[in-house]
Amino acid sequence: MAKLYIAANYVTSTEPAFWVPGDLENSGHLQIVYESDDGNFLELEVQGSIAAAAGANWIFVQSQDHGRTDDGIDYVTSEGEITNANRYSRVELNLENGQSAEEAWSLLNQIYNSLEGNGSGLDYDFRTQNSNSFVTTLLYAIGIDVNDYLTAVTPLDVVGFPAVETNVLLRGDNGLFDYSDGVAISVSGGDGNDHIRGGNNIDTINGGNGNDILSGGAGTDTMTGGEGADIFVGTPDELNGDTITDLEVGDRIELSGIQRSSIADSFTYSVNGSNLILSLGTRTISLVADIPEGANLALSSVESIATIVVVAPSNDAGDSRSTATTLVLNSSHSETVGSGGDSG
Repeated sequence: MAKLYIAANYVTSTEPAFWVPGDLENSGHLQIVYESDDGNFLELEVQGSIAAAAGANWIFVQSQDHGRTDDGIDYVTSEGEITNANRYSRVELNLENGQSAEEAWSLLNQIYNSLEGNGSGLDYDFRTQNSNSFVTTLLYAIGIDVNDYLTAVTPLDVVGFPAVETNVLLRGDNGLFDYSDGVAISVSGGDGNDHIRGGNNIDTINGGNGNDILSGGAGTDTMTGGEGADIFVGTPDELNGDTITDLEVGDRIELSGIQRSSIADSFTYSVNGSNLILSLGTRTISLVADIPEGANLALSSVESIATIVVVAPSNDAGDSRSTATTLVLNSSHSETVGSGGDSG
């Protein structure tokens, strides 16, 4: 069975293959590693050079062999055998939502391609924006927080991972190009259940088949769920202005940062052509999204997450959109709140 890992190796100022400035001696270098069904190890990373000290850009390295067969300088062979456990470690990534390693690897390569195309001017800075930032960014884009793995993956001789806190989907640095809103990505999921996150730029995300979790982040993003019961996630500010191309029965919109007391009994919505307006208390979210003819939206609020579900049309004739909406309090009780016309 294929597996996906985060790996880390030791870098030093004394070995040209892993050169870093002297003040970063004993630092760690992160990689994303894929082990195929036949036991081959591949990696995704970006690299710098000594010229990075003078402002060189990221050098993108896609799907190269992981490990070395000649001198073992990576502290791991190309067959995945660890030759120095004090200077190399890898930990298998926990892929949630039923996602397979093959599906996640395909997504990561697409995100890599978007970064290479849209972020080719990103500066490589040993201290603030480097290969560790690249790993943080890619894992974030498939719904994984790198901080959940740093303790487990840190080899004994490594004292830290410079620039691991930098995510270039949220903000990138370059003297010539404006990456202040991060780098935009365009990515399409496969047949499985994907988790895909964008950043602060204008992203295009397609979940493909499966029950996907999609988040465009800030910016006026375009999201397509595809087949399956999909979840579109974000704060009211993040989702406001976004386009959801195929909001279908069974799909959900999850709004974070919503307090139950701020919604009270005032959730309403209206549909005007392709414009869907959600009103929750004092918050208004405007989306470009169609819902199926005759369908309703049901609101369920739990702690700070407000979930809006597209529910099937009733058996009554006519279009029941823009009507009173069901607020599901729990699995055994619901009440009708809001008003916008006949209950249908």
